[in-house]
Amino acid sequence: MNSIVEEAKARSGKNGEKRKINFEVTLPSVVRTNFAAELKDKTEEEKEAIEKGEYDNAVDFYRAFGFRRIGVSKWFGFALDEEHPSRKVRVEDDLGGC
Repeated sequence: MNSIVEEAKARSGKNGEKRKINFEVTLPSVVRTNFAAELKDKTEEEKEAIEKGEYDNAVDFYRAFGFRRIGVSKWFGFALDEEHPSRKVRVEDDLGGC
């Protein structure tokens, strides 16, 4: 993730140019095949709980790098500008961060 952020920064605004890339945006998701074995012989309720746990892990991963939820959507963004207000939002204060 760090190399992706650094690459975006490198491509944005050199020698006083206006930034071309201001944010990185992602939609956290899960790949069911990564935990398919866990789903075997489970009820639908148990499967949903497992998938939700995997989704929560994906969200935690992006939040650990500074991504924050965009409004009330499922999308997350990361401002390349270290002074952007979103960089000051604590995980606990991000929508759904608790």
